[in-house]
Amino acid sequence: MENSLDFSLDTCVWTRPWSEQNSAEQLCGGEHRKDPPAGVETYMERVISELLPWAEQLFGVAPEASQRYFGGSSFGGICALYMAMRYPDHWAGVLVESPSFWAGNGRYMADVAQNEKGWPKRMYLAMGEFEYTGFRGTERPGSLQCDAFLREALVECAGHLRKATALLSYLEPGGRHNERDWGRRLPMALRWLLSGEEGRGEAFWTRPSPLLPGSCFELLARKDQVRLPDSGRFQVHLGFDQWSSGVRRCDLLPSGLGPTEGSEAVLAALAYAPSSSSSLHFAFTNGVDWDNNQEKNYELPVGR
Repeated sequence: MENSLDFSLDTCVWTRPWSEQNSAEQLCGGEHRKDPPAGVETYMERVISELLPWAEQLFGVAPEASQRYFGGSSFGGICALYMAMRYPDHWAGVLVESPSFWAGNGRYMADVAQNEKGWPKRMYLAMGEFEYTGFRGTERPGSLQCDAFLREALVECAGHLRKATALLSYLEPGGRHNERDWGRRLPMALRWLLSGEEGRGEAFWTRPSPLLPGSCFELLARKDQVRLPDSGRFQVHLGFDQWSSGVRRCDLLPSGLGPTEGSEAVLAALAYAPSSSSSLHFAFTNGVDWDNNQEKNYELPVGR
């Protein structure tokens, strides 16, 4: 599709790195499941037929599919993937975090590949680099293979989705299977799913803009404007009022903006502007090299 971003590892074929006797379910520490998690079809049907009408009446949830989104993580990620397959016209977008591809003996990937009902207009699919060992450690035989299996499954699933919908896929270096990492990636997911914004013309900007003193903000930068060798990790070193206050280093993550074909990805960092600040100063690093704008740093006004 035209609107797609991929921050994953290089594409590879999804192959089982173990025999049928030593299955993905056994190596990844779960029960053998040939079907989606128990009751998922009934759950989805009740969400559509009962929960949505109830939420519309009680909480004023928008009845238009263009204003509704669905998401889940782990087995909830598998459920979200099935919701996108079974009811694509009921959601503007679907968030799929760390789906449990190890279960089902390959059933999930086959269902994704064979889906003919279409998909919601936007999809977000993400996972950490160490989904299994970051959660259960490396003691269990086959644990490293399970990490590799899940990474390859993510790439394969993204390949199927990209053919049919606008997709943001992300494999986070060092990421694990936990709420902390899902929460860290959530702003990126929501920007992609909720906003049709493609980014602005500036090389750097803040949200809100103008930047307000005494408040949290996002600093966004076009990756092609950060004159640094490519790296798995970019950071911004920032401070206020000639570096006299609020000095800190923040990770830059994919923002979910800039998805049009041929455009460069936009990176984003979260920070806080001190209440007395009047100017923001910043420079970029990949952990080794620095881009300090020809020794002038970068600067944006605060409060005007």
